[in-house]
Amino acid sequence: MRRISKKEHILYSLHHSAKIYFLLSVLTMTMFFSHPINTVGLFLVVLNLIIQLKMMTMWIKSIKYLLYLSVLIFVVNVLFVNTGVTVLYRSEVIPIIGSIQISLESLVYSLMMIIKLITVVSVFIIGNEIMDSDQSIKMFARWGRKPVLMIILSTRLYPLMKCDYERIAQIQRNRGLNINEGNIIQKVKKRVPLINTTLLSSLERAFEIAESMHARGYGIGKGSLYKNTKKRPRDYIVTLSIFCAMGLMLVIYLMKISRYNYYPKLSLISMESIMFQIALSVLLLVPLFLDWGMKKWQRFRLKI
Repeated sequence: MRRISKKEHILYSLHHSAKIYFLLSVLTMTMFFSHPINTVGLFLVVLNLIIQLKMMTMWIKSIKYLLYLSVLIFVVNVLFVNTGVTVLYRSEVIPIIGSIQISLESLVYSLMMIIKLITVVSVFIIGNEIMDSDQSIKMFARWGRKPVLMIILSTRLYPLMKCDYERIAQIQRNRGLNINEGNIIQKVKKRVPLINTTLLSSLERAFEIAESMHARGYGIGKGSLYKNTKKRPRDYIVTLSIFCAMGLMLVIYLMKISRYNYYPKLSLISMESIMFQIALSVLLLVPLFLDWGMKKWQRFRLKI
């Protein structure tokens, strides 16, 4: 995992515990709610965060890989789930398959599942952008420094190997070797040396990391911290808004407002569900309101 640079948005400057609480709350609500108003509302919250963080280009590049899975979800629900009563299209009888029936309920359900999937993936994209590996280690090291270090090293292994492979492949192309020419067997044979070199580079990096940790005295005595991050008013404000949002989620569940039936017929959307989702979105967007105030008033920025 790479080290992020200092950026101006408030989400980058929050305490790591506040960041984790915020991401977990949005992820929990996305998985918990099945009501279309809640699903769309949470997606808009996450999309607004992505726009404010200026991650739209990176987000589009990451989300495009979900296209195939989204198409699969859409096809399976629309073509093979025939429990909806609002029929939009019914084909003639097809041998073996039978009659294909497309209903409004299956269309809405497929769309909501795709939006929920994109929201979940987007939360992880935001987390990867605003979280720092050093902060994660400091957050969880109290329960086990060595397991956390192993997780951090493991998660950064694949991106580094990918960069090494692309760098080695570019060197080979500069030397006149086109690894994309020929049939499948020839392409595999041309890539074998690249894979071997990539593995050797990874092993060398592992030895260098081990030597560096040994030279710095890792594992000898109690671990020390170079920097102790203190909580500021902005962290308490964001954390309070998160707990209020989680409490509101519990109220929505107990009042049965979040219940919604897609099959056999779509349930009606009540005004209560819309109002509660607006309140929930406002609580989740508190970091954006704070960021706006910090940019508008210098004194407010210094206070929080």
